[in-house]
Amino acid sequence: MTGVRWWLAVCGIGALFVVLLYTRPLSGFAAAGTLALGVLLFLRQHWHSAGRGQGVTALLAAVPEDDPYRRLFEQSADGILLLADDRFIDCNAAAVALLGYTDKSEIVGLEPASLSPARQPDGRASAEKAEAMIRIARVGGTNRFEWQHLRSDGHAVWVEVLLTRIVLGGRPVIHTVWRDIDARKRTEEEAARAHDYLQSILDNSPVGIVFLNGERRIERFNPAFQKLSGYPASELQGLSTDALYAHPEEFQRVGEEAYPELRRGGDFATSVTLKRADGSEFTAALFGRAVNPEALSEGFIWVIQDISEYERLEADQRLLARVFESSQAIMITDADEIIERVNSAFTRITGYTAEQVVGRTPRILKSGRHGTAFYAGIFQTLKQEGHWEGEVWNRRANGEVFPVWETISRVQDESGEVTEHYIALFRDISEQKRLEAELEYQATFDRLTGAYNRQGTEAYLERELERSRRHGHAMSVAMLDVDHFKEVNDRYGHDVGDRVLKGVIRRTLERVRETDLVGRWGGEEFLLVLPETDLEAAARLAERVRNTVGGEAYEGVGRISVSLGVAELAPAGTVEALVKRADDALYRAKERGRDRVERARSLS
Repeated sequence: MTGVRWWLAVCGIGALFVVLLYTRPLSGFAAAGTLALGVLLFLRQHWHSAGRGQGVTALLAAVPEDDPYRRLFEQSADGILLLADDRFIDCNAAAVALLGYTDKSEIVGLEPASLSPARQPDGRASAEKAEAMIRIARVGGTNRFEWQHLRSDGHAVWVEVLLTRIVLGGRPVIHTVWRDIDARKRTEEEAARAHDYLQSILDNSPVGIVFLNGERRIERFNPAFQKLSGYPASELQGLSTDALYAHPEEFQRVGEEAYPELRRGGDFATSVTLKRADGSEFTAALFGRAVNPEALSEGFIWVIQDISEYERLEADQRLLARVFESSQAIMITDADEIIERVNSAFTRITGYTAEQVVGRTPRILKSGRHGTAFYAGIFQTLKQEGHWEGEVWNRRANGEVFPVWETISRVQDESGEVTEHYIALFRDISEQKRLEAELEYQATFDRLTGAYNRQGTEAYLERELERSRRHGHAMSVAMLDVDHFKEVNDRYGHDVGDRVLKGVIRRTLERVRETDLVGRWGGEEFLLVLPETDLEAAARLAERVRNTVGGEAYEGVGRISVSLGVAELAPAGTVEALVKRADDALYRAKERGRDRVERARSLS
């Protein structure tokens, strides 16, 4: 082809590129391929005329200033660079400006990784990833991807990169176009953070939130709503909300009253009786509005809160006027928590007279057992729900700390917007706590010896069996029986026998580990539960117990002896089978003369 034809071909391609650039700006990367081809044709012609020893920059400098390719290379809003031997050999002013440099000489000669952070956001090393991206372009002809470069001030900037393989005078060159997408990426990151933030609010909201379509069917809901409804998530999706109303007429009323207002861009609030999946009913406060009043097809959002307890507390407050002198302590404060009134039960329980507390705050009762976060949580609940109930430790006037069960309610004005008072009712639960502890002790421990009773021992044994299976640990038990104990009772009396049993427990506890348990199985029989202990170790421990229990004299009796049977938990064994095997081993110890330890027979 003659030089003129080459020149015409170049001009034709350049004209096509100009049209693409100015009529379809968003297809700049598509046009970049055309530019690359034009540059290739142009430089190829000049390569042959100027000689192979001439550099690319020099070649471009030789192009007339009015040439479209030189004008596009130098004036393109996108950064354009040329890569050879994995280094930049030329770039335009847009590339220099994008990275905040003053001259292309600061870029030419560098590798792409030198202008990048050590690692890309995906965690890959920039040098390794750049090499891989260039390799793809060399093999496939082009490669488009996103990349983070570093500006001269050290700040990262996002670019979209298009690599195009060209051959320049027989030498492979990568034509590189950078498009600044930093603002777009920052916007995407902000949008992602905002989405995560809103999703977190939705997921962690204490009230139910549900999204409905125009047919009032459920499209989306949060965990609080699912818990409130009692339905599995799979059944809620697509469910018509008429299934949630206890009374069909209320479903119809809300539809007639709410949705015209919602479609006008307003909101709607009411209270209704809803029912859970199990049929139980509760009073709910509803608040709804359109997700987007300008696009009703996006549906409606409803906030649903169970106010059954709140209604009960309102009834309690109305009753309070008539039962102020009840057996429960009553304390009324103003909105600033200044005590205005207390009843006689308050004085009886706390020791403070009305004159001592009126005009002060409830902080006078603080025991020091609760931190600031505890009290902040109470007031946050009061602010959100209007009431709080729970156990609090207070301090009496004499300094004694004691527990109360307290209910605090917020009293508002008729508008429901202004808090006027707080009402606290509490009762002393010291005796209840003592009885609960005593009952728990009686249900778990043997009254005579202080050891675990049979019920407590069985519960502990079941827990240890489960833990043994879960972690693959060995576990053994030892059944202990006091030899000739009936003779002790018959000869010395039951009081002496009781002292002997207490002594046996005390001396047994001296030989077992903290993790072991000694329980009274019945009469003069005791069961030792030995976690993480195989049969041989259990037998050795049983011998130590036998020697210790029989090694000292007992008051009024002298020396006694004990027999023990030990057994190790079988792989698929049960508690009953384990105890039975230990009991059988104990029986053999008795048959063979007592005062000895016998191992359970092997199951194999």
